[in-house]
Amino acid sequence: MKDIILDAPFETDTLVRIGQDETIIWRGAPSRSLSIFDIGLDFSFILALVKRGAFFSWFILAFILYSIYVEVTPLALTISAVIATAAIITPEYFLIERKMNTHYILTSKQLIFQLWWWNKKSTHSIPLSNIANVRISEKSYNDTGVILILVKDASQLDFTTHDFASNEARHQPTLEMIKDIHTVTDTLQQAIRDNRKK
Repeated sequence: MKDIILDAPFETDTLVRIGQDETIIWRGAPSRSLSIFDIGLDFSFILALVKRGAFFSWFILAFILYSIYVEVTPLALTISAVIATAAIITPEYFLIERKMNTHYILTSKQLIFQLWWWNKKSTHSIPLSNIANVRISEKSYNDTGVILILVKDASQLDFTTHDFASNEARHQPTLEMIKDIHTVTDTLQQAIRDNRKK
């Protein structure tokens, strides 16, 4: 079977090939907005903020203790400021890069994920035949939310998706921060039903 290769943004080291007998039904990505109405002000988001605040506070505490017992020089002050700034910016940079480089494609036979980690893109797919159902997560905001992918055989999965609010790994595949979430969920469910009829 002759294949066609996905165009950008799916130009990755691991190219996913789509058969000519497949139809692209939907293409999407996480909402580009960083609005709280897209991420959601819930327990996981608040917990993530607390964790980041606690992480930063360790540097403040270390600097205070250092300044008590050791004379603080301009060089030490500069180094401390650089470390503290990096501690704040680096996790947020990786979170934003991961979100901006995440893309999804639904075809008549598979659901494709392009993910990002440590400046490297990877492409993965789940055959529609391995998807039992899809559903919207308990909370959605401004018609934007997370779609949970319930698979029949998790042992076939070779990847993990991440929660963009808490920056933690999900226990099951997800489509993150999807706008028009109800429409997209209906489209996924219809594609799964159509695939079962073949």
